[in-house]
Amino acid sequence: MATPPNQQLRLPDGRLQAYLDLGPANGRPLLYFHGTPASKHNWYLGHAPGVLERLGLRVLAIDRPGIGGSDPSPGRSLVDWAEDVRAFADALGLPTFAVLGYSCGAPYAWACAVHLPSRVSSVTVVSGMVDVTHPDLAAAPPRPNLQVLDLAVRRPWASRLVYRTMALTARLLPGPMVRQASASMPPADRETIRDPAVARAFLTMLAETFAQGPAGAQVDSAIVASAWGFDAAAVRVPVRMWHGDADENVPIDMARHLADRVPGARLTVLPGEGHLSLVRRHAERLLQDV
Repeated sequence: MATPPNQQLRLPDGRLQAYLDLGPANGRPLLYFHGTPASKHNWYLGHAPGVLERLGLRVLAIDRPGIGGSDPSPGRSLVDWAEDVRAFADALGLPTFAVLGYSCGAPYAWACAVHLPSRVSSVTVVSGMVDVTHPDLAAAPPRPNLQVLDLAVRRPWASRLVYRTMALTARLLPGPMVRQASASMPPADRETIRDPAVARAFLTMLAETFAQGPAGAQVDSAIVASAWGFDAAAVRVPVRMWHGDADENVPIDMARHLADRVPGARLTVLPGEGHLSLVRRHAERLLQDV
């Protein structure tokens, strides 16, 4: 009988860590780090049936602490995440693995590459968030999505209220929730989320994100919006970055700034693609690159 994709394992400190186990069991391991506010089911926003089997990839999509089925980890940092990933890989018998960080999962991918250089074989960053506290970026014009992340740092209670409202709206008014989310998106992303399969995946992802309440997403957002505590330029494993030039969540200039600072990083810019449309339309292409 096939192994169920939703699983949990217990970390050395006793916390449960939840994950999806997708693709062939003997495939090359790829650890997938979701965005924010999101959960491991973020993977299904770009899901392309049959791709993992064709490419021989085993994807392990992990819920971060306090999100979905993973226990909270008070006071956690990006470096702590790297240690969680080390323990996770040890438990599954993975001596080496690739990592893919989507959106706000990117800082977590960079952290693993910096702190687990002997374990991480490559880094793929898709529509990836950057360290917005970097001096070259801190003076950039404010953007609505970045202001939401900043709120998690400056007023945690307000951030949790926003996320609680989001969770309630997604559960009680799913149609308006999708329309509200798409209202501020660029055309490519609006078209993508109008796909019923994407809309269902989006709502399922949100339900799981807030399964334990809004605190996990607020903490996750605050970590991403704070100084990372390391320099991505220290990464010495192969780096592939994918970004749409119509991305309004993370502007392309931010991605170029980071790519220029990371030795050997290859940035692929896809014209007309947004934050969501890129991963939906080009999933197989970027996974082939992995």
